[in-house]
Amino acid sequence: MKRVKPIRVVVIVCALIFAFFLVSGWRAQSGAPLSCRAVFGELSEHNGYIQINLLAPHAAEQYFNGEMFLYYTSHESPPEALHIVSEALGEYAPSIIETQLVPWSLGMAMPKPLPFSIPTPGVTPRLFPFDSPTFDFSLKFMPPRSPKVVLVRNLTSDFIPLCETFVSKWDGAEKLTVQVSFRRNPFVQATVVIIGLCALGFGVILGLIKRTEDLAVAAASYFFSIWSVRAIVTPSGLAYPTLFDFWLMTVCMIVLFVVAWRLTGGGGPTRPPCLN
Repeated sequence: MKRVKPIRVVVIVCALIFAFFLVSGWRAQSGAPLSCRAVFGELSEHNGYIQINLLAPHAAEQYFNGEMFLYYTSHESPPEALHIVSEALGEYAPSIIETQLVPWSLGMAMPKPLPFSIPTPGVTPRLFPFDSPTFDFSLKFMPPRSPKVVLVRNLTSDFIPLCETFVSKWDGAEKLTVQVSFRRNPFVQATVVIIGLCALGFGVILGLIKRTEDLAVAAASYFFSIWSVRAIVTPSGLAYPTLFDFWLMTVCMIVLFVVAWRLTGGGGPTRPPCLN
């Protein structure tokens, strides 16, 4: 009885901590904005803007897939064609976007959003669930034209933007710099961390099972359950293991060692034979 009370206190404290992070993660992802915006100068009734849509991370490369759309109002002297250079970043060379502008609304705009990739050096889904990227890139416009509004819009369901980190500035009229951080869905992050810790905890508890028969059944159920849960929370379409997979595999090897140690140690007491 002296042992039971401290253990129950630890269980209650852990449950409260897990609940706190789950509720915090749920509230953060539920209240996350859809876009971040920066404004340059005083806005008029109609204003030009550049919108960058973030779609999803590439499955293997260190960059995010996105789209770019740009609109100039007539009083901003829009050109008929635009040449945009995305500067080199990390291991990726500069990329060039060339497009004609067509009449749209009260000015000129791209005919449709154009594909646009944003490097994220050192960050890929391999680091799941700690693969939150920070975008820091520059665009050069030729001829130089600077719309008054810059929008970064989140079109992925796996990340949320941290608009308090959003910084955008023009270097003259031709170079635009954008910085913003995105975070892996915090509810998913909390869920994965809790599952990882529970996997380790239950693996340790397996070593306390006395009877060999019960240990074998519990170990089989453990391995089946842990990889079934992994298939639910890990991003689909990945052709390689993630950081979460590495953790689960490490825990499984520890559990396998514990089970093998117990089995080679005599297995402990078994059930008494039935009496007639």
